[in-house]
Amino acid sequence: YYLATSGCCLNPGITNLVNPATSGITIVAEIPANTTVAGQFVNSSPVFNQEAYADIACIGSTIQLDYSASDADGDSLVYGLYAPFNGAQPTGGSFTSVTFSPGYSAQNPMPGFSLNPANGQITVTPSMSGVFLYGVMVEEYRNGQKIGATYRQMQMVHNQCTPNAAPEISIQQGPFGNGTVSGDSVFLTGSPICIPFSVTDLDDPSMLMMNADVPGMDTSDYSV
Repeated sequence: YYLATSGCCLNPGITNLVNPATSGITIVAEIPANTTVAGQFVNSSPVFNQEAYADIACIGSTIQLDYSASDADGDSLVYGLYAPFNGAQPTGGSFTSVTFSPGYSAQNPMPGFSLNPANGQITVTPSMSGVFLYGVMVEEYRNGQKIGATYRQMQMVHNQCTPNAAPEISIQQGPFGNGTVSGDSVFLTGSPICIPFSVTDLDDPSMLMMNADVPGMDTSDYSV
């Protein structure tokens, strides 16, 4: 069984589609028959771990996007790309796809694009400006048999961005109570220990955010 809804129209500025303004979108939910797997069939669809959001990538810079998913039933998940479904679909579960411009396809939706089928991580290194549509699907398998799929289509904008300098972290050297800092190493002689450090950003220091992930570390006593 299929549940589907469609609408019009897509962003007319999309670079990698033929006539995007006359293309639409179809959202599909597939409900497999309960005879797909022997015995009682209970299944929950995979859920993407990250919320959907539009991405802006800078030409010449590499970004990575997390399209991993979780499955409540513990089914095996495989990630892939698909051609997003067009609007105004026929009935019966046969869905037509958008038409890619020459040089683009579902598997090659934009320059410098790749997807890891094992973990859903997307890596993009843009080489030209544009707006690109792409589709990511996660298929679920149980006992080696496909039992369902979840789809997500997104747009990505590639721009020529102002160069950005990475923030710099400076750790104060020397002994501090129960430890000593030497280079990037901390030598503990007891606990607790307070490590003075500073973070600077040449572009916009007012927008700095910090996060620490160290077991047993109290990260509440710092400010930006």
